[in-house]
Amino acid sequence: MFHRKIADFEKGGQQEKDKIEFLETRLKEAEKEEDIGSIHFQLGETCYKISDNEKALYHWQKAKSFCKKLKDQRNLCAALGNIGLVYKAMGELESALKYLSQALEIDRKIGYLQGKASDLGNIGLVYQAMGDLESALKYLGQAKAIFEKIGMINKAEILGKWIKIRNKPRKSD
Repeated sequence: MFHRKIADFEKGGQQEKDKIEFLETRLKEAEKEEDIGSIHFQLGETCYKISDNEKALYHWQKAKSFCKKLKDQRNLCAALGNIGLVYKAMGELESALKYLSQALEIDRKIGYLQGKASDLGNIGLVYQAMGDLESALKYLGQAKAIFEKIGMINKAEILGKWIKIRNKPRKSD
């Protein structure tokens, strides 16, 4: 099964750049498609952590291809969502919406509520970055409701506080 846990590849206490080197070595040695896809996913995560967005994008695109080939819909959604987050970080908000919307569509089809809530929340944050507060609040509210429904109270509370702050009327200057 395709997996995303970097713990499978980590050696305790390594820095992110050491992890990248380690994972790149593992990538060269990997033979199974599941392993290759998983390593690309982990390389994407690690590159994203150090703000190497171009490499993160490259590796998550590769992971996306392997997920499609292996018909792994849940991890395909994760890869699409992560690609969307990279585009958001790069300021390419339309591209971010495109990938996050693709992830949301698949999460809806497969009934993965946690993924759906994450997608909705991330779409809301992209709308916030675009300056569209009304759409941002709509998507974040939907994400909050799902997180509450599935018992992810911490995430629901965080979104609730964000929504409450954003809904406060602003004093005119």
